[in-house]
Amino acid sequence: MQKISYRDRVLLLVVMVILIIVAGVMLLIKPKFDDISAAKSELSSAEAQWTELEGKINQVDAIEERVQKKYNESVEIGSLFVDIKRAYTLERFIQEYIDKNGIYINTNASFSDPSIVELTPYSLQEESLEYSIGQSANLNDASGTENSSASSQNAPAENQSLPCGTISIDYYATRAGLMQFMQDIKDSGKSIEIKSLTIDSNSYNTNPEAVLTGDMTIDVYYAQMISDIDIGGEIEATEPQQ
Repeated sequence: MQKISYRDRVLLLVVMVILIIVAGVMLLIKPKFDDISAAKSELSSAEAQWTELEGKINQVDAIEERVQKKYNESVEIGSLFVDIKRAYTLERFIQEYIDKNGIYINTNASFSDPSIVELTPYSLQEESLEYSIGQSANLNDASGTENSSASSQNAPAENQSLPCGTISIDYYATRAGLMQFMQDIKDSGKSIEIKSLTIDSNSYNTNPEAVLTGDMTIDVYYAQMISDIDIGGEIEATEPQQ
């Protein structure tokens, strides 16, 4: 067997060192680089999520204030209406006003289940007062501009529908009791409308103690009570501001 020279041994040693270095890079260093690259990617994703969460956290106070304001407005509007009642609960509801003021049923009374009615918005129509002397006196002649501006700002309101129950009573009561009954309905702050009220001509009397007879029809408007607010859900559904 031929003896390896010193030069060949050195070359062989160099080749082995290079192979060991390459193997070390492939087996040890490269996986670490891959791990570092994956960690950087996860870090970028975590930073993006943190930025999103931080944006939502910064909006919490504003969102809570906005939701609470809208909730308070809805509760205030909802307090004007009566919760939905069937015919028998409607009778018990109005009984408080009837008993308090001595309103008695003469021959019959009826109470309806709720049904959907449509309400037409109230509108005020003004007659234009235009006359030659008045137009001559208006040196600025701004009426046309004002009228067009007002008409453009006042968009027509839409009809609204909601449940309503109707009460019809053939009553007799003292004049004072009947007047107080109507006043109590007004002071209730609820959406209760005395649709019609008649007083029999043979019973009409201005004496407070006089007994009056007649018919009345009352409409009671309902609305479902607003549920509690879920601020957490509102915040969760809100995208962070860019």
